[in-house]
Amino acid sequence: MKVKKLMRLLIIFLLFNTAFFVRAQTEDYNKWSLEGAIGFNNAVGPYAEGYSSNFITFLHADLGVRYMATNKFGAKLDIGFDRITEDNWGGTNGPNQNVPSYDFETHYFRISLQAVLNVGRVFEFEKLNENFGTLLHLGFGFSSLKNQQNSVWFKDWRTQGTDEMMNFIVGITPQYRIHDDWSIYVDLTMVANAWQSKTWDFTEENFDKGLHAKLYTFSIGAAYYFGKKEKHLDWVYGLAPLEASVDSTPRPDTIRTIRTIETIETIETIQVTGDEQASVQLPDEDNDGIPDSEDKCPSIFGKGENGCPNHDSDGDGVPDSVDDCPDKRGVLENDGCPELDLYVKRAINNVLISVEFEQGGDVLLDESLEALDKMVKVLNEYSEFKLDIGGHTNNSGHTEPNMVLSQARADRVLEYFINKGISADRLQALGHGDTLPIAGNSDPAGRKQNERIELKVRY
Repeated sequence: MKVKKLMRLLIIFLLFNTAFFVRAQTEDYNKWSLEGAIGFNNAVGPYAEGYSSNFITFLHADLGVRYMATNKFGAKLDIGFDRITEDNWGGTNGPNQNVPSYDFETHYFRISLQAVLNVGRVFEFEKLNENFGTLLHLGFGFSSLKNQQNSVWFKDWRTQGTDEMMNFIVGITPQYRIHDDWSIYVDLTMVANAWQSKTWDFTEENFDKGLHAKLYTFSIGAAYYFGKKEKHLDWVYGLAPLEASVDSTPRPDTIRTIRTIETIETIETIQVTGDEQASVQLPDEDNDGIPDSEDKCPSIFGKGENGCPNHDSDGDGVPDSVDDCPDKRGVLENDGCPELDLYVKRAINNVLISVEFEQGGDVLLDESLEALDKMVKVLNEYSEFKLDIGGHTNNSGHTEPNMVLSQARADRVLEYFINKGISADRLQALGHGDTLPIAGNSDPAGRKQNERIELKVRY
């Protein structure tokens, strides 16, 4: 009965966790992953006298499915298998120390339901490396230990005797994304058994109570993210708010009256703050407190930029006034446009660091062509992309010649893309000269960084 009650509490916790955070806008991302790992185990007591196991024993295997409700919280259901055998080096319990253990082989099977915390997102690991993350998982389930010495794997599971118990599990899983659909990880987990009535060697009864029987596992595995979206929630660094923040109603502590004075419509606004009152008269047709002379939307109430409503057509949390993609949901970090996947980011970055020209000229060097060809491949795969090609120089020389040179270099890249079959109406080249440095111009390394081609995707 105690086991059933604990299982109900875990399920209630997971359901509450999911319900609390499901309001976040996660419909644009995959949530499910299938995970598998293989490695080693260390079974820590209890053992009968004359028995022990190696500090590290092969084999441990694990298979599970995980669901993330948000980019920070989720749940997983997994099964684990461990093979535990005798110590061949010496380290047994009892008076005869440092001698090999008696022969034994037991198999341990468990199933566990766990809550998952993406600590990589909680502590913003993406600021150090956007492909690195860490998951913390904990929960409990059921286990079975079997005497396997005279049997074969799962054949006749109960004929050699079994010991059923409850397990508590906690672990940490550093992971590294190698593709939008795949990541690799290492996992360190501790499983503690409650009410284990047999020793690990399965030769004696074990009457100790509590979580005295422990199993540590170390494994290496891979996770496959499945779903129809481009990215999994594990690698979403910031979620948009639930709805756009639009200030479209007057403040409740403001009293407005309208009157006509010599055919001029004015507003007398009285701000009430305690016992103090301040009175001003301003031409303000829409009553939003911003004078018509400064209001770009004088007939529409709005507290947004220059008196206009702070509309957000696509509901991504980025106002239309600063959203480069007002009709397509995106992220603030990409100026309101959809976040680019890792493959596209790498191609753009390769152009930034690899494209070079002849000294003082606009002729592309041969070593630049590989990076440009990868970007051509991206443009062919993402037909909705348009591209701004920015040319930049360092501050050597004079401003006007630098501007001309940067434009010429941007034009050469544009022509290269066109010659590779990219439509000209998807491309735009603009020279910035030395006006937008990304490093200091006081040393050769900084000047080399400032001489660059920058690409920006448009929709």
